[in-house]
Amino acid sequence: MVTRSQEDFARKLRSLYSFWEAEGSGGLHSSEVLAVASGKTEQDEVTGYSRSLSLFVWLFGEEIQETVLFFRKEQLNVITNTENCTALRNLSKNLTDVPTLTFFEFSQESEIESTFQKAVETIFGGKDTKCVLGVVRKDPQKGKLCELFDKYINRGPPLETVVVNDDIATLLQVKDKEELNRMKTAATVTTTIFNKFLIPRIENILDEGKKVSHEKLSEQVEEYMFSPEKLNLKIDSNLCDACYPPIIQSGGSYDLRPSAQSDRNMLSPDCIICSIGARYGSYCSNVTRTFLVDPTNERSENYGILLNVLAKAVEYLRPGVKLRTVYEEVLNELKRQKSGLEQHLTKNIGFGTGIEFRDSSLLISPKNEREVKPNMVFNLSIGLQQLNDSIGNYALQVADTVIVVEDDLSILTDKVAKDLKEITYFLEGEEDEEADREISRQYLDDMNVAQSTSLRRRNRGAGEIEENFVEDEEKRKKHQQELAQRKLQEAQQRLSGNGSKDRDSSQPSGVKAADEYAAYKDASLLPPLRPRQIFVDMDAEALIVPINGMAVPFHVATIKNASKSDEGHFTYLRINFHVPVSIGPQNRSNNVAKVPNLEKDFIKELSFRSTSPVNLNECLRKIKELRKRFISREVAEREKESLVEQEALILDKGRVPQLVDVSIRPFAGKGKLNSGILEAHSNGFRYKAKTGFVVDILYRNIKHAFFQEAKSEIIVVLHFHLKHAIMVGGKKSQDVQFYTEVMEGAIKLSNSRRRNFDQEEVEEEQREREMRNKINRAFYRFVKEVENGNAIEFDIPYRELCFSGAPATATLTLVPTLHCIVDLIDWPPFILSLPDVEIACFERVDFSLKSFDIVFIYKNFETEPEVKKCFVRISSIPKEELKSLQSFLDEQDIKYYESRVSLNWTDVLKSIRSDLPVFYEEGGWEFLNPDSSEEGSGNEEEAASSEASYNPSDSESEDDSDEYEPDEEVDTKELEGSSGGEAELSSEEEGLDWDEMERRAAEEDKEKRRYPEDDRENSQSRKRSRR
Repeated sequence: MVTRSQEDFARKLRSLYSFWEAEGSGGLHSSEVLAVASGKTEQDEVTGYSRSLSLFVWLFGEEIQETVLFFRKEQLNVITNTENCTALRNLSKNLTDVPTLTFFEFSQESEIESTFQKAVETIFGGKDTKCVLGVVRKDPQKGKLCELFDKYINRGPPLETVVVNDDIATLLQVKDKEELNRMKTAATVTTTIFNKFLIPRIENILDEGKKVSHEKLSEQVEEYMFSPEKLNLKIDSNLCDACYPPIIQSGGSYDLRPSAQSDRNMLSPDCIICSIGARYGSYCSNVTRTFLVDPTNERSENYGILLNVLAKAVEYLRPGVKLRTVYEEVLNELKRQKSGLEQHLTKNIGFGTGIEFRDSSLLISPKNEREVKPNMVFNLSIGLQQLNDSIGNYALQVADTVIVVEDDLSILTDKVAKDLKEITYFLEGEEDEEADREISRQYLDDMNVAQSTSLRRRNRGAGEIEENFVEDEEKRKKHQQELAQRKLQEAQQRLSGNGSKDRDSSQPSGVKAADEYAAYKDASLLPPLRPRQIFVDMDAEALIVPINGMAVPFHVATIKNASKSDEGHFTYLRINFHVPVSIGPQNRSNNVAKVPNLEKDFIKELSFRSTSPVNLNECLRKIKELRKRFISREVAEREKESLVEQEALILDKGRVPQLVDVSIRPFAGKGKLNSGILEAHSNGFRYKAKTGFVVDILYRNIKHAFFQEAKSEIIVVLHFHLKHAIMVGGKKSQDVQFYTEVMEGAIKLSNSRRRNFDQEEVEEEQREREMRNKINRAFYRFVKEVENGNAIEFDIPYRELCFSGAPATATLTLVPTLHCIVDLIDWPPFILSLPDVEIACFERVDFSLKSFDIVFIYKNFETEPEVKKCFVRISSIPKEELKSLQSFLDEQDIKYYESRVSLNWTDVLKSIRSDLPVFYEEGGWEFLNPDSSEEGSGNEEEAASSEASYNPSDSESEDDSDEYEPDEEVDTKELEGSSGGEAELSSEEEGLDWDEMERRAAEEDKEKRRYPEDDRENSQSRKRSRR
């Protein structure tokens, strides 16, 4: 049945006649009649590509069997069967501005000959009529009608024939919107089969060491071309077909021609070339990829060159450019990249495609003078053949289906990854192959970062920095000067555009005012009370105290803390209340209610005395319990209110990438209860724990995604740093991590008593190694499936650049990535997003010191209400890392400064924020430049004082206040770890649990500690003074 609309058919028919009437030198332009025929095929019979059938598909939207078309200037004569006649009559009914359609119909095979004779007599007249007939040659068709047609057009004078094969090809080369849509759908089928079946299947074969032949794998791939619903593709499977049997090649024998066949040899883990071409609605697409398994350095290098050459072809395949020119530019680029490699380039680098898979008139070859036109579609294929290295013979090929649009190129099959890091696999082999694989890994890493950063590699065994690229120190200084000027200009423009902003409010959004809380609406709701006795109403969350014989209620929101003490025969209960900032301490917790700063009298403290401690002890316990309950609820509500509303997760119904038996952090349970399944769907991830706990993470909410495989660690990690926090296990979190342990974290004591080189120990180590590799590969496959199917890319830490440092109190192993500096193993994780950094300052940079610090100032330092959130300090970094980190930051376009002293950044930023215009007018951050004249000789004195009081874990000093009490509020850590108890605490210690007190004690110890290498002279003088 013909499915094309009347409008499309009329448009196609007019296009054909317009092309025919246009001036040209081809056979069609000199012919009087154009004659084409389609034969009869049996069901399930495989038909090749035919120029005649291509014209039928182009005109009618699909193949029409047993039909002969005679195009004359004034009419179109159709000889076909009754069924086709009915469909074509409906298609041509009431059409205007097109030639008239005349039908010659037969209902059974016995009528074919008489119908054909009647038609040719009507069309051409007698046998002696002269006519120039345009026909398609080398296009055999089957069936009785086509036999009569061939006999007639070959009968000779006075009938003259001209070949119109090239003319029809030219007519079909430029695609309209409907044709392009069909080709895009075909490309979707091709890329989906490649990503969701072929790549995972090859990885499985390599992982399991299975024996599967090229031919068998080709057949498995071809099955999906006819059943796209197996891959969750919602298209008409009746319109799907294969352009050719999929081509799988490996093992040193390669044929890069489109006509190559998959042989019966087994898939070999070396160089694997795969080609898939799917058709949809008779329109073709194609993609070819090369996979490198344990490649040598030469193979990786040549593949990188091939991608560069492909990029050059994409650059030159533009409207108006001759195909010969495209080939020549590619050849020249290949010579420039690596001399001698050009002799391995294939004879052509692609061809036009469409209804016919390979349009020979559009070969991208050195002799083709045809010009590229908009809306042409090409199979762009770069291949290097007959290559060999120390391992053996190999070939490289990459092909994509591309559409030429105005001044650009659209790659339809770009979703199939082709970057070097995406197509390279490393299998566990013999130890004597490790050195060669390590070379390939290093080259692979170089290729990964070549476009964005020239990271340094290190030889960790020698403890020295190995430079991959020679950089002049002066060049880096010049770049830093340019960055300083650029930062200053951007800041001045930002300041002039936005103006000053209010930064006085330190209270987080969503915090209620204290007068918004009411324990009782009126006095009638007060519970029955005993006279002159304190009472805690747990239901109303209120403390009721007697004042001058009257019961006065206070909501728990107004209470700051409470404490009890014993003096002689009396017990005292002291209750402190929140007061306005203007009369209270300046350092306030963000978890307390705001007190309106009104000119009224406020109660700051109440004290009660009693000879019997029973009731006071009970009230103290209830006050503490009530405050914890209240603050916990308020914090949870405020966190929920601050959450950004997320769109719903769209669940895929078919097969989705998934990881099983993975755990989540923040923890959702203990032990196996924290285990579950991670799935990747259309717009995000879903984690389902065994307890039924569910976490959804949308792709668009992911700011940074990391994949860190297990090397020396005991876990392999997928980590997501989010743009907006989500609730995980009832807690607000901006970092969500999924991990699997690759080995047991504890070792049995009995196992440690085995002898060296014990066979059981060797076998256990082998099992652990196999388990680690298996889990790493499972995570890696999941990552690749997610990247191929969605707009998300995982960042892989550069282990070669790792360094030790202390972002807080503990020293961590920090690893740079493409956009961050991270520690993903410890929890909570450390994530420093480099795009958010304004400047960096290296502190305590002195040749006499063994370590230094880095302070990163965030770009939000102008607007962030809390100064402490404007910067982060990494302390105690070994001085050997200095130049490497400076080079890394310079390549990230981050301006950095050096200082011999540690600055109090809290005070510095407060001073800067107090008058930003003056700060930028005076040069901005250049006051940190050690070469500036502003530092003068005062640096030495400042350095001495700073060194004497330096503490690597503290980045700022607290404001002194006589009335300041350090722990005026219960923070979230207290809520998690404190037991509540009835211990007698002073107001300064109120609310602290053992963990908190231990942490504070450690900090106080650190304040007293000195670095012996920092200030030996001062230390000696102190010792002398003690004597």
